[in-house]
Amino acid sequence: MHTNNMRLLIIWSWKTLALGLFHVLWAIACGILIYIFWPVDEVVQAVHRNEFTPKFWHEYSEEQIHIIEEICAELMKHYPIKFILGHEEISPGRKIDPGPAFPLDKLRSRLLDSRRDADGPEIITGQELTVMVNELNIRALPDLNAEKVARPLAKGQKVTVLEKKEGWARVTTGITGWVAERYLK
Repeated sequence: MHTNNMRLLIIWSWKTLALGLFHVLWAIACGILIYIFWPVDEVVQAVHRNEFTPKFWHEYSEEQIHIIEEICAELMKHYPIKFILGHEEISPGRKIDPGPAFPLDKLRSRLLDSRRDADGPEIITGQELTVMVNELNIRALPDLNAEKVARPLAKGQKVTVLEKKEGWARVTTGITGWVAERYLK
Protein backbone atom coordinates (compact mmCIF):
# COMPACT_ATOMS: atom_id res chain seq x y z
CA MET A 1 0.00 0.00 0.00
CA HIS A 2 1.35 3.45 -0.84
CA THR A 3 0.16 6.95 -0.10
CA ASN A 4 2.41 9.93 -0.79
CA ASN A 5 5.59 9.30 1.22
CA MET A 6 4.12 6.40 3.19
CA ARG A 7 4.49 2.69 2.77
CA LEU A 8 2.99 0.05 5.00
CA LEU A 9 4.73 -3.20 5.74
CA ILE A 10 2.48 -5.93 7.06
CA ILE A 11 3.99 -8.94 8.81
CA TRP A 12 1.93 -11.90 10.03
CA SER A 13 3.39 -14.43 12.43
CA TRP A 14 1.45 -17.69 12.75
CA LYS A 15 3.77 -18.85 15.49
CA THR A 16 2.89 -16.01 17.88
CA LEU A 17 -0.52 -15.19 16.41
CA ALA A 18 0.59 -11.60 16.05
CA LEU A 19 0.20 -9.15 13.23
CA GLY A 20 2.67 -6.34 12.65
CA LEU A 21 1.61 -3.23 10.76
CA PHE A 22 4.55 -0.93 10.15
CA HIS A 23 4.50 2.58 8.78
CA VAL A 24 7.90 3.07 7.24
CA LEU A 25 9.73 5.34 4.90
CA TRP A 26 10.64 3.45 1.74
CA ALA A 27 14.38 4.10 2.24
CA ILE A 28 14.29 2.59 5.72
CA ALA A 29 12.23 -0.40 4.50
CA CYS A 30 14.98 -1.07 1.98
CA GLY A 31 17.56 -1.12 4.76
CA ILE A 32 19.08 2.24 3.93
CA LEU A 33 19.36 4.64 6.84
CA ILE A 34 19.01 8.23 5.68
CA TYR A 35 18.50 11.50 7.48
CA ILE A 36 15.55 13.56 6.36
CA PHE A 37 15.09 17.18 7.25
CA TRP A 38 11.39 17.97 7.56
CA PRO A 39 9.86 21.46 7.25
CA VAL A 40 9.23 23.12 10.63
CA ASP A 41 5.44 22.90 10.19
CA GLU A 42 5.69 19.09 9.86
CA VAL A 43 7.39 18.42 13.20
CA VAL A 44 6.22 18.53 16.78
CA GLN A 45 8.26 18.68 19.97
CA ALA A 46 7.01 16.08 22.44
CA VAL A 47 8.08 13.74 25.21
CA HIS A 48 8.10 10.04 24.33
CA ARG A 49 6.06 7.83 26.69
CA ASN A 50 9.21 5.98 27.80
CA GLU A 51 11.46 9.03 28.13
CA PHE A 52 11.56 12.27 30.10
CA THR A 53 12.98 14.90 27.74
CA PRO A 54 11.28 16.39 24.69
CA LYS A 55 12.53 15.65 21.16
CA PHE A 56 11.35 16.59 17.69
CA TRP A 57 9.10 14.10 15.88
CA HIS A 58 7.75 14.12 12.34
CA GLU A 59 3.95 14.44 12.40
CA TYR A 60 1.78 11.87 10.68
CA SER A 61 -0.67 13.22 8.10
CA GLU A 62 -4.41 12.76 8.54
CA GLU A 63 -4.31 10.57 5.42
CA GLN A 64 -1.69 8.28 6.96
CA ILE A 65 -3.63 7.93 10.21
CA HIS A 66 -6.89 7.33 8.34
CA ILE A 67 -5.39 4.57 6.19
CA ILE A 68 -3.83 2.82 9.18
CA GLU A 69 -7.16 2.97 11.01
CA GLU A 70 -9.00 1.57 7.97
CA ILE A 71 -6.56 -1.33 7.68
CA CYS A 72 -6.86 -2.12 11.39
CA ALA A 73 -10.67 -1.94 11.25
CA GLU A 74 -10.73 -4.32 8.28
CA LEU A 75 -8.38 -6.76 10.02
CA MET A 76 -10.58 -6.64 13.14
CA LYS A 77 -13.54 -7.82 11.05
CA HIS A 78 -11.67 -11.05 10.32
CA TYR A 79 -9.51 -11.65 13.41
CA PRO A 80 -10.31 -11.47 17.16
CA ILE A 81 -7.85 -8.64 17.83
CA LYS A 82 -7.88 -7.60 21.49
CA PHE A 83 -4.76 -5.44 21.75
CA ILE A 84 -3.10 -2.83 19.56
CA LEU A 85 0.44 -2.06 20.71
CA GLY A 86 3.29 0.09 19.51
CA HIS A 87 6.86 -1.18 19.40
CA GLU A 88 7.55 1.26 22.23
CA GLU A 89 5.15 -0.71 24.44
CA ILE A 90 6.45 -4.14 23.47
CA SER A 91 10.12 -3.27 23.83
CA PRO A 92 10.48 -0.12 25.96
CA GLY A 93 13.94 1.39 25.86
CA ARG A 94 14.86 -0.50 22.69
CA LYS A 95 12.11 0.65 20.32
CA ILE A 96 10.66 4.15 20.03
CA ASP A 97 8.04 3.82 17.32
CA PRO A 98 5.50 5.04 16.60
CA GLY A 99 6.39 7.83 19.04
CA PRO A 100 4.38 10.71 20.50
CA ALA A 101 3.49 12.29 17.15
CA PHE A 102 1.28 9.30 16.29
CA PRO A 103 -2.11 9.27 18.09
CA LEU A 104 -1.82 5.59 19.08
CA ASP A 105 -3.96 5.88 22.23
CA LYS A 106 -6.78 7.66 20.39
CA LEU A 107 -6.67 5.23 17.47
CA ARG A 108 -6.61 2.25 19.85
CA SER A 109 -9.53 3.70 21.80
CA ARG A 110 -11.62 4.30 18.67
CA LEU A 111 -10.97 0.77 17.40
CA LEU A 112 -11.14 -1.26 20.61
CA ASP A 113 -13.44 0.53 23.08
CA SER A 114 -16.71 -0.38 21.34
CA ARG A 115 -15.58 -4.00 21.08
CA ARG A 116 -14.57 -4.06 24.77
CA ASP A 117 -17.89 -2.59 25.80
CA ALA A 118 -19.59 -5.55 24.16
CA ASP A 119 -17.07 -8.31 24.91
CA GLY A 120 -15.02 -7.41 27.94
CA PRO A 121 -15.85 -7.31 31.61
CA GLU A 122 -16.73 -3.93 33.07
CA ILE A 123 -14.07 -2.57 35.39
CA ILE A 124 -15.66 -1.65 38.70
CA THR A 125 -14.32 0.73 41.32
CA GLY A 126 -12.85 -1.20 44.26
CA GLN A 127 -12.12 -4.21 42.06
CA GLU A 128 -8.68 -5.88 42.30
CA LEU A 129 -7.18 -6.40 38.85
CA THR A 130 -3.92 -7.68 37.36
CA VAL A 131 -1.47 -5.86 35.07
CA MET A 132 -1.48 -7.72 31.73
CA VAL A 133 1.55 -6.15 29.98
CA ASN A 134 5.26 -6.38 30.79
CA GLU A 135 5.48 -2.76 31.96
CA LEU A 136 2.58 -0.40 32.66
CA ASN A 137 3.33 3.28 33.26
CA ILE A 138 1.62 4.82 36.27
CA ARG A 139 1.01 8.57 35.94
CA ALA A 140 0.00 11.54 38.07
CA LEU A 141 -3.01 12.35 35.86
CA PRO A 142 -5.15 10.44 33.34
CA ASP A 143 -3.13 11.72 30.40
CA LEU A 144 -0.45 10.13 28.23
CA ASN A 145 1.82 13.15 28.70
CA ALA A 146 1.36 13.36 32.47
CA GLU A 147 4.33 12.85 34.77
CA LYS A 148 5.15 9.26 35.73
CA VAL A 149 4.85 8.83 39.50
CA ALA A 150 6.95 5.67 39.79
CA ARG A 151 8.69 2.96 37.82
CA PRO A 152 6.30 1.01 35.57
CA LEU A 153 4.13 -1.65 37.17
CA ALA A 154 5.17 -5.21 36.31
CA LYS A 155 3.12 -7.86 34.55
CA GLY A 156 1.11 -9.87 37.06
CA GLN A 157 1.13 -7.10 39.67
CA LYS A 158 -2.20 -6.65 41.49
CA VAL A 159 -3.83 -3.21 41.69
CA THR A 160 -7.04 -1.91 43.23
CA VAL A 161 -9.17 0.39 41.06
CA LEU A 162 -10.15 3.61 42.84
CA GLU A 163 -11.73 5.52 39.96
CA LYS A 164 -12.29 5.36 36.18
CA LYS A 165 -12.12 8.19 33.67
CA GLU A 166 -12.21 8.02 29.86
CA GLY A 167 -10.14 4.85 29.41
CA TRP A 168 -7.97 5.46 32.46
CA ALA A 169 -8.10 3.87 35.91
CA ARG A 170 -6.76 5.44 39.09
CA VAL A 171 -5.23 2.54 40.96
CA THR A 172 -3.35 1.88 44.15
CA THR A 173 -0.70 -0.70 44.89
CA GLY A 174 1.35 0.94 47.60
CA ILE A 175 1.47 3.99 45.32
CA THR A 176 -1.48 5.68 43.67
CA GLY A 177 -1.66 6.85 40.08
CA TRP A 178 -3.39 6.55 36.72
CA VAL A 179 -2.92 3.70 34.24
CA ALA A 180 -4.52 2.86 30.89
CA GLU A 181 -7.36 0.56 31.95
CA ARG A 182 -7.15 -1.58 28.78
CA TYR A 183 -4.01 -3.23 30.23
CA LEU A 184 -5.80 -4.47 33.35
CA LYS A 185 -7.77 -7.67 33.69
